[in-house]
Amino acid sequence: MNLGDILRGIQFIGLRNVLRTLTFTRRRIRIDRRHLPPEAPPAALPPGKLQEAESISSGAVMRFQSFQLEICFLARDVVRLTWQPGELPLPYALSDVDWPGAEVELAAVGEGWQVSSGDLVVHVEVDGSVGFTDARGNLLRQDQPPERQGTRWRHRSELRPDERIYGLGERAAPLDLRPGAYRM
Repeated sequence: MNLGDILRGIQFIGLRNVLRTLTFTRRRIRIDRRHLPPEAPPAALPPGKLQEAESISSGAVMRFQSFQLEICFLARDVVRLTWQPGELPLPYALSDVDWPGAEVELAAVGEGWQVSSGDLVVHVEVDGSVGFTDARGNLLRQDQPPERQGTRWRHRSELRPDERIYGLGERAAPLDLRPGAYRM
């Protein structure tokens, strides 16, 4: 862009509007410097390799290089996964119910482990990916390894081509939320 183009642009827009634009830009930069974090967020940290698995009452604890995964069967067909370290999320999805728990079996499978209640099987791979199958071996869900970025967790699940996602609270978005990425 040469000087002639710039002068024609100023003439077209008007000197007053150009000055307003420059003033707004300076104010926005000053406000951003004051209120935005000064540096980029830390890199996302994967769980690392699975190091050991330990059986606990109604579940198991999997220890990775960076994280720990607690698998707790609330019933034979209901399981809760808790990745740590970090603050535990509010249990907004569960009401205060005395869950019966379940007898579980922990077994090494290849390089990973599986925890089974008879009705539901949770497969934990060496990289931290988690799969859920029913008693007949039908895949119900496959989660990729989580990533931790500061105090935040990033969770991704693999979906079949015909699966859709609905909900996640009030959002100005189409009903099918599958093609997007959303913060909770």
